[in-house]
Amino acid sequence: YSILSRITNKTVAMVFSFVIAFTYEIFDHSLLAYTNLPYSAFLIIGYLYLLNYFTENSKTHLFMSALFIGLSGWVRSSDPFWIPPILLLIYESFKSKKYKSFVIFVSMILFFRVPWSIYVSEISKNYAITSSNNIGLLFSTSLTKYIDRLFLVIPYIWANVIKPQLSVYILFGLSLL
Repeated sequence: YSILSRITNKTVAMVFSFVIAFTYEIFDHSLLAYTNLPYSAFLIIGYLYLLNYFTENSKTHLFMSALFIGLSGWVRSSDPFWIPPILLLIYESFKSKKYKSFVIFVSMILFFRVPWSIYVSEISKNYAITSSNNIGLLFSTSLTKYIDRLFLVIPYIWANVIKPQLSVYILFGLSLL
C-alpha cells in the first residue's frame, strides 16, 4: 500500500493492495508452507520499488528494489524472475544514457545472490561453482541458464498469471494514467 500510494491515489492503492492480498493464488499459497509466498512478496516489493525508482528517480528506491530482488534468491534461487528488472534497467540506462544506476543495481543483486549460490552449492555438494571460477563466469553462466529458462516460463506466466488477472492489470495500468 505504501509504495502504491506514492504513485497513485490512496483509493487505488488500497483497492490494489486488497486485490493482491486476496487473490486466490496468493491466499491459497499462504495456507501452505511453500516458499512461493515469501518469494512472491520479496519480488513484488522489489518490483514496486523499481517502479518507484522509474517514476521518482530516487536512489533509495533503487537500493530497496535491489535488496528485495536480491534477497528473493535466498528464498528460491532457481527461479529467473530477478532477470526482468535487470533487463528493464538496461533499457532505461540506454534510453537515458545513465549507466551508474544499472551497475549499482546489478552489483547489489549479485552481492546477495552470489554468496548464497556458493553456499547452496557447497551444502548440496553440487560443485557447479569451483573456487577457480570467478564471479563474472558465475554470473554469465547463471544468466545464460536463466534466460534459457525464461523462454520456457513465459507461456506459463501468460496462461496462469497474466491472463486470469488481465482485467486487474489493465485497471491498474489505467489508474497510473
